Amino acid sequence: MDIFAINIKNLQSNLIIFLNACRIRQWIKNLIVFLPLIFALENQWNTHDKSSIINTTIQAVVAFTIFCFLASGTYLINDLLDLKNDQLHPKKRFRPLAMGSLSTSFAKTTATIFILSGLGASLVLNTNFMIIALSYSVITIAYSKLLKHIVWIEILILICGYVLRAIAGAFAIEAPISIWLYVIVGLSATLIGLIKRKSEIENNLSTSSRNVLNKYDPIILKRVIYLVSILTIFSYSFYTLLAKSLPDNNSMAFTIPIATYCLYRYLKIANDNNLGESPEEILWKDRPIKFGIVIWLFLTIFILFSQ
Repeated sequence: MDIFAINIKNLQSNLIIFLNACRIRQWIKNLIVFLPLIFALENQWNTHDKSSIINTTIQAVVAFTIFCFLASGTYLINDLLDLKNDQLHPKKRFRPLAMGSLSTSFAKTTATIFILSGLGASLVLNTNFMIIALSYSVITIAYSKLLKHIVWIEILILICGYVLRAIAGAFAIEAPISIWLYVIVGLSATLIGLIKRKSEIENNLSTSSRNVLNKYDPIILKRVIYLVSILTIFSYSFYTLLAKSLPDNNSMAFTIPIATYCLYRYLKIANDNNLGESPEEILWKDRPIKFGIVIWLFLTIFILFSQ
């Protein structure tokens, strides 16, 4: 019994190490693939046909799962390529590969399996989705290998990663989506990337692990963050009022205060606590933001269903 208990404990420990290496907490970013599902209610869902709702939802869930595999595979590749820098980083040095608790050979094999499995499974949906999934994988790996060292280009690649998720979500359910959705996702991603770099600079990480950070001007970053924040709120406001797929009575405008609050809350936490380096941690841990997102989600679905 003692040996059995020890083996179970070792298995649990190894599983936790593996899941940490796959960065499952960052799977929250892949929830973006569900946005087209929500905003396709008018064109894609037949509220009187439960089977259409179920089938469309299943397609979105499959797309989310595929991107989780792809993301974990590319995260492992990134950690392999950035192993030495991570060992110098005050936080990243505790990652499984940097600590040596996960072998590089196992990480390489797992990354290959995840990416090939994800790309193979993407064909279950449609060719367009597979092309976006492939593009995401190639761009992300190129970022880890080279592009992350080019000032401003690396932020542009981060933006592309979020926008490609939104496009993939639309292709997965074969729904036409307003260009406003991509504009909002792009601006939001820009904001996340800028705040992430600002926090890394303020946490004095530029000399220890990311030389590219030395090329950013903190003053310019702050000004651009302020500008993009305003553009994000204005874009979302215009979207709720002008998008053709939304109710004609402009009832989606009721969600503007909630979206504004969530954005303000994120900016405040990232700025006050220098937590912008890990945006997923803010979303996981901050209850007001999570509560705001849930309220926004339920209100949005209620408005779209009641039109």
